[in-house]
Amino acid sequence: MKSFYLIILFNFSFTFGQIQVKYKQQTIENLSDVKDIELKQEFELINNHITFYDLTIKDKESIYQLKPTINNKQGASNFTITSSEEENVYYTNITQGNYIFYTTYNDKKILIKDQLEPLQWILTKEESSILGFTARKATLKNGTTLIEAWYTPELNYKNGPQNFWGLPGLILKVEANAFDSNGNLSNTMFIEAIEINLKDKTKWKIPTKGEVMTKTEYQYFKDKQYKIYLENNENTIDLKID
Repeated sequence: MKSFYLIILFNFSFTFGQIQVKYKQQTIENLSDVKDIELKQEFELINNHITFYDLTIKDKESIYQLKPTINNKQGASNFTITSSEEENVYYTNITQGNYIFYTTYNDKKILIKDQLEPLQWILTKEESSILGFTARKATLKNGTTLIEAWYTPELNYKNGPQNFWGLPGLILKVEANAFDSNGNLSNTMFIEAIEINLKDKTKWKIPTKGEVMTKTEYQYFKDKQYKIYLENNENTIDLKID
């Protein structure tokens, strides 16, 4: 009697009740055009600063939250980097297609509420290994920013750090190169997972504090504040000259 065996190949992926991923994040400013020595030293201090975030995911919801750090190093103008757990909180709801971003700007608490932006990822066949998971590369052009992301299909989540999402697996690594209007590199942001807890029980809540704005309104608010800052500096310079 002949025996027949049916072999079925599965592409295994897992979804857990709640997981938490720890990321390190760093932004490197292009200082090639900065001539002022003191200003360049301050930017170099920022470039050397690494922040840490926790991404907690439950079902289709996630929260990406800055972990408090203190850096006592100071630049030429007594510039000190500090951060608190209440700053820079990203809440994402993929089912509802929206997000909330809590931040502060000039001591003003702001709550940005808007729709998730669809990201037109291009999937590649390139693979790597990150924290023991098979990761695949995807690329994206968002305006003048070129983005490279690595995601793992082994963890069946469309979430990722910050506002990166929409890939067929959890995003573990991001490199985003931002260019100015002349095509020159402005800065590069690096985000990389350093630890994954597949049985997380951290309690978290959706941010609710702050003045509510849309993404467009927030950009208008920042531009206005920056314009006021420049005008005040010009007035200070005029006073010194007189």
